[in-house]
Amino acid sequence: MAEPPPELTEAQQAKLAAKQFKADSRKLAKALKGKKPDPKIEAIDRCLQEDAFLAKGECFVPLLQQCVFKKTKKGDNADVVQAALSCARAFLEKAPDEEEGAVTPEPPRANLLFEAAEKKKNKLSGGKLFADL
Repeated sequence: MAEPPPELTEAQQAKLAAKQFKADSRKLAKALKGKKPDPKIEAIDRCLQEDAFLAKGECFVPLLQQCVFKKTKKGDNADVVQAALSCARAFLEKAPDEEEGAVTPEPPRANLLFEAAEKKKNKLSGGKLFADL
């Protein structure tokens, strides 16, 4: 018979949670970059529920890229654009959570737009023009 696994320490649990968060964030970012609208809308809803994926994960730039209207032979992406815009607006307007004992407050979320515009990897296209304004 197999023995039950030993209990994890707090540090191991935190490391495991961080690893799981990173994997979930990558999965959501991949869904946002995909072609099918249903997984995109599901990913946008998840980002709206858990804004940590936008604040600390890899989903902010892909979400902003979904805010562009595109018309194709199969139709358009108006429902995805509407969901992405409402999610981005809700995220940017919400005040960051205040942690107890935090020495320096987190910068306003609008600063994330400028950071995304100035990134070298996975940057917001056309963001340099926006950041230079």
